[in-house]
Amino acid sequence: MLALLGEHLTHAEIAGRLVISIRTVESHVASLRRKLDLPAHRDLIRYAVAHRAAKQWNGPAPAPPRPLTSFVGRRQERAGLAEALLGARVVSVVGPGGAGKTRLARAAADDVADRFPAGVWYADLIPVGDGAAVAAAVAAACGVADLPGRDIEEVLVRGLGDRPALLVLDNCEHLVNAVAVLVERLVSACGQLRVLLTSRSRLALPFERAYSLGGLSDGDALALFVERAVAAGWPAPTSGQAPRMAEICRALDGLPLAIELAAVRLPSLGLDGVEQGLTDHASLLTAGARLSPRQRSMQETLDWSFQLLERPDRAVLCRLSVFAAAFGADAAAAVAGGGPAEVTQALGRLADQSLLVSVPTNGDGRWRLLEPVRQFAFSRMSPADQAAFAAHLGWARGRAKGLLVASGRPGRAWYGDLDDVVDDLRAALRWSMHQPDRRAEGSELAEALATLLFRAGLAREAQRRYEEAADLADRPATAAHHLAQAAAVARCRVLGEDALRLELAAIATARRHGEPGMLAAALVDAAETIIRFEGMFAGPVPETMAASLLEEARALSVGRPRLLAAAQMVQAHSKDPADPQTRRDAARAVEAAHRAGDRIRESAALDILTSIQLLTGQPIQAAGSARRRVELLDGRPVEPAGALELKDALHMAVLTCVGAGDLPAAIHYSQQLRALAFLREQRDLATEATLTPDALAGRWQAVLAGGELFLEGWDMAGRPAASGRAIGPCAVAMVHGLLGDDTARDHWLGVVAELRGVERADATRGTGYGELFDALVLLHGDRPDAALTVLDRQDGGDPLWYGQLLCQWRAALVAEAAVLADHPDAPQRCADAERTCTGNPVAAALALRASAVAAGDSSNLVALAAQLSNGGSPYQAARTLILAGGTYRAIGEARLGQLVA
Repeated sequence: MLALLGEHLTHAEIAGRLVISIRTVESHVASLRRKLDLPAHRDLIRYAVAHRAAKQWNGPAPAPPRPLTSFVGRRQERAGLAEALLGARVVSVVGPGGAGKTRLARAAADDVADRFPAGVWYADLIPVGDGAAVAAAVAAACGVADLPGRDIEEVLVRGLGDRPALLVLDNCEHLVNAVAVLVERLVSACGQLRVLLTSRSRLALPFERAYSLGGLSDGDALALFVERAVAAGWPAPTSGQAPRMAEICRALDGLPLAIELAAVRLPSLGLDGVEQGLTDHASLLTAGARLSPRQRSMQETLDWSFQLLERPDRAVLCRLSVFAAAFGADAAAAVAGGGPAEVTQALGRLADQSLLVSVPTNGDGRWRLLEPVRQFAFSRMSPADQAAFAAHLGWARGRAKGLLVASGRPGRAWYGDLDDVVDDLRAALRWSMHQPDRRAEGSELAEALATLLFRAGLAREAQRRYEEAADLADRPATAAHHLAQAAAVARCRVLGEDALRLELAAIATARRHGEPGMLAAALVDAAETIIRFEGMFAGPVPETMAASLLEEARALSVGRPRLLAAAQMVQAHSKDPADPQTRRDAARAVEAAHRAGDRIRESAALDILTSIQLLTGQPIQAAGSARRRVELLDGRPVEPAGALELKDALHMAVLTCVGAGDLPAAIHYSQQLRALAFLREQRDLATEATLTPDALAGRWQAVLAGGELFLEGWDMAGRPAASGRAIGPCAVAMVHGLLGDDTARDHWLGVVAELRGVERADATRGTGYGELFDALVLLHGDRPDAALTVLDRQDGGDPLWYGQLLCQWRAALVAEAAVLADHPDAPQRCADAERTCTGNPVAAALALRASAVAAGDSSNLVALAAQLSNGGSPYQAARTLILAGGTYRAIGEARLGQLVA
């Protein structure tokens, strides 16, 4: 199971590969996370990918990447730092570059990990180039999902909560001010959070405890030098060599990185050569007022290592410093220049001198520069080396194009390739932004990166990259197109104001430069956002603006069939669904979009018909329209322009198929929705769709597992209120009630109340679905009178939409409750149910079951049990056998026991 997760397979794909059920897969995945002590599903995927690549199965992988060499010495410092962590809320390990701050921090965090049951979270800030991005980087490292419309710092505070956790922030020196502000907010809001930082300078916070880290003691320094020299091929030192080695360590101020760099040169230079090199240092790398003498010593060591290189190797090292992450030989040759064989040989020589670190892979070798080495090499670039930036941009564009092709194929194997190069794509894009003659290339790269990120489920960054592509574009039409793409991603993130801002920017760009076709498209998009997706807006919707935009769009769409069809669709959405004319307008919009070949707009027009059919009591027809929407969009690439339409179509297909009693189809559509890549950052949204059909079908273990995933994602998102998402958690509460776990049911009803923004006592009132789920629990507990009271209750709410959706289920349960309660209206209610439930296989069977129970017809009940079982309703089938009584009751109870197990 772990190996298949490492291939980025979905639960459904794993089930198919192993010929097991998805429920079994989910059970194993939950078990893996518990056994490996991994806090979130994304951590399990990272662990699986890392161990699949390394072919190692040595137990759970901690959050930070593990070093490949042993940790030598520092016993006193390690104990002191662990003690400091238990006595202060914020501890900063402060020292020069190369002092081993990161290694010590990781070791100390491991020592105290058992004191933090909520976990130890690790964030490396080296890749973060902007203080404004610190909170987002920390949130991503902690697995805290982006919450639409909320400040990322607030989301992070909500995600971490008041839990005993340790947050390790590594390499903060280039972001001191931004980190200080974030840390102060986190420790103020999260009462049990402790923070461990590594930096070259302290944050200067009044409650911060700085732990200064200098060089190694003489004994530890010598032990480190000897161990690394022996590993590089030097024989065990003699008694006469040890004092000379100790002097070398003292000359290097005991800095671990400097010692390692010197030690690995020992086999090639010998003691004499190393000692001579120590006296031949070049000038300092930097000498800022805040830097300590040990930092200067570190730079002297790097400069010395640099001077020992042959001139061609120096050039290669400097040019490789443009890479932000690990790279292969082909990438190095493309950027450094020269023949592949020549560059490969240079890579080997640089790796021998520990200026490059080898990265284990299954395929070709990869290398990376240690960050202090990379910064040093970067500062030593000559004018001739500057060509590496343009070469790096060209290489990045080529890799992005290749990944676009790979990401268009089925499967997720390309995810790992994107992870390998995404930091370099970002770095190349940043460079292009400041080169006037490279902006067009930067725009192309930004769009490719945005598309890749969106396909990989990283919608937040994808939106920003599309906006950058628009800013860099050399043509107005291109800029307007990229703004429209950014707006489409904002829609997927349920950010109405953001989407409208971008659409208005696209309108302004197209209008300013005389692009009528692009202008018409942008006008339609903006009007649709306002009219059709008003629920995305936090404040009042600008309806008058929508009418003006739509009027202009219609005028510009004359002679443009696709745009005219889109305008017709939006116009139909603005009408009252209760008006008979709206149905005719919607039908015309469907036909116009179909003639224009615009399947996305055709689906949007069908959405109107679906709503009309539901509101007029036609759940079967509504399910047909919803299925047609999915069929229109099925098989098309999931790109920003159509992503929200597909999500909405699948969501409606799930609900309407539930309403129509086609539970197998509802489950199928819910799994499709759950697998949408762009929902990876909001897994609670994806999981919620599976809960209701699984609950009504009797897939109770799947519901319990899905409920845990929903709750985890919702917690990480900050537990936002969203009444439209409460039906799934309400279904989880129902399942716990059917299982007899009243404590868990009460907990989930509390979740429902929080989502709806109501008091706990009103969790299910006035919803249209909560009453139905409550009645199912009451009937299961042999309380038909209470069930009938709940179903007949009018709470003054507005359950119209869900009430119409589930009207056939409700009619069937009303009949059953009336029969079992010996209500005088039972015969009439049974007749009403049989008439109402036509076309719904489950509700019709339940209505007939009520009549059969009233008549004492056990043979008919047995036949109905088989019908329900074949229709994907094992719980109702088991209950039907129980109601049949006699020997059938024992069979039904046995089947019910299987569902519980």
